[in-house]
Amino acid sequence: IAKIVDQTWRVSKRHGRPLTVVGSRHLASLAGDAAAGLRILAESSPWDTAALICGAELLLTTPGIGAVYEAITRGVPVVMLPATNSTQLRHYGVYADKGFAGSIPDATREKLRSAAAAMPWEQQTAFSVGWLRANPAIALGTLQARMDSVLEPAADGAAARALMLRRQSEFLAELSTASAMSSLDELVR
Repeated sequence: IAKIVDQTWRVSKRHGRPLTVVGSRHLASLAGDAAAGLRILAESSPWDTAALICGAELLLTTPGIGAVYEAITRGVPVVMLPATNSTQLRHYGVYADKGFAGSIPDATREKLRSAAAAMPWEQQTAFSVGWLRANPAIALGTLQARMDSVLEPAADGAAARALMLRRQSEFLAELSTASAMSSLDELVR
């Protein structure tokens, strides 16, 4: 987590943007190192977190459901961080297949998904966290480029942002027209 915060802070600072990190009590240890423009919230209410997401220029998040859906309904571009549990492994794959940007290179993502699918559910979280600890350079391999592409003030940044938002809007539109039962059937297969 410290490596993720460090890398995202370096990119944010280079672009002259503040960074707010919201997480769990484990982040409290990082708060002592916080610099100007870096805010670390070890605890945040759901309402405060939602307000931060809605006001963000870019959301970097693990691929859960809550923060991602909050962002896409509010037109905030999302870049996925590495999955840290078994559910997020599945979400990462679904989002990436729909064109969402992520920090893990596509070929690596597929290898992780295959490896996790071959093991019992109870072992997938330990696998995800262990892989992240052992491979931070790979896990964050495309993060800087993804952030740069959206935060760049030139036309390229606007185009990258527009593409991300279009893919997210298409995903949201699919969800609003999808039958819940057909979606469940597809997931079970």
